[in-house]
Amino acid sequence: MNNSEMYQSFCKETARINKTIYLAASSGQSMSHDLYEFLTRVRPESIGRCLGEVPPEVFEAIETGNKREMNDPVASYLTESGKLGFLLLAATPVMLAPGFYSWGYERTYWVYGDTMEEAIEEAFKFVSRCREEEQEGKAA
Repeated sequence: MNNSEMYQSFCKETARINKTIYLAASSGQSMSHDLYEFLTRVRPESIGRCLGEVPPEVFEAIETGNKREMNDPVASYLTESGKLGFLLLAATPVMLAPGFYSWGYERTYWVYGDTMEEAIEEAFKFVSRCREEEQEGKAA
């Protein structure tokens, strides 16, 4: 899919990506600020959902909040587990009334993919689940 087609897909799905973290370029000698924020601000269960079964010693390093202390254990885990792809913070607006969506209120969800295409596919799955939940809510 080229960029124009991708643009059309995001418009059609009422989706966007609020943040992109390319893990292969965000860890190693020095952790990026975006990866640091992901690890220190996102709930552990969401981190695990995206990155797999993270060892306790890595979570212990994360809990210190010290970027230097976190860097080596996180980089080692990402490298050894092969989780060097893309983290995306997918977003979609909340339906305020039937057929009326507002980007002033949005749902967000972190997704992972080994490639950008896989991560975007996961983002669209999230948006589809949101639309399904809205439809179920209308039927209730």
